Amino acid sequence: MTTEDNQPDVAGTRNQYGVGRPPHQPSDVTRKMVTSAVGMGLDQNSISALLDIAPKTLRKFYRYELDTGAARANMSVAKSLYGR
Repeated sequence: MTTEDNQPDVAGTRNQYGVGRPPHQPSDVTRKMVTSAVGMGLDQNSISALLDIAPKTLRKFYRYELDTGAARANMSVAKSLYGR
C-alpha cells in the first residue's frame, strides 16, 4: 500500500501530519474518566497510561479536569454524607 506521495504506508501510521499517531481528540467519556481517576487519587502518569497518551498530552487537553477532579470527588462524598 502506498500513499499519495508514493511513500509506503507502514502499518497504517501515516496521517495528514506525516508519520506518527493521529492527534488526540478528547471526548465526554475521556473527560469523565480523567475526572474520576483524579478523584480516586491516580497520578498523571497512570491516567495518561490508561488513555494511551503522553502525560504532556494529558495536561494539554485535560487541565481543567486535572485541577478540579479531586475537589469534585470530595464534594460528592460530602454531599452523600451530610446531604441526607
